[in-house]
Amino acid sequence: AAMTINYLFYSLQAYGEIKDPFKRLFELFWENYLDKTGDEEILTVIQPFYAWRGLVIASPIWYPNLTKETRTKIFNFIGNVLESEKIDFTNMRLLLE
Repeated sequence: AAMTINYLFYSLQAYGEIKDPFKRLFELFWENYLDKTGDEEILTVIQPFYAWRGLVIASPIWYPNLTKETRTKIFNFIGNVLESEKIDFTNMRLLLE
């Protein structure tokens, strides 16, 4: 979770949204991980870890220069990911709304 959320975080900082090349890197990581491990269960248990890491990257203590819009998208992500039974890593943009 800590590794993969960074792709989303860097995209938000650079573009204000999830887009290439960070979107593609995020998807490639997940595709490769799932292909190599077969661990589909992780998509049903990673939510609290994404929420925790999301709280860290949204914190003005650790990242004081984030825009209000970026913080809002991160908090939307946290709330939406916690409501998801299974993460759809191919459609992460929806979790920012």
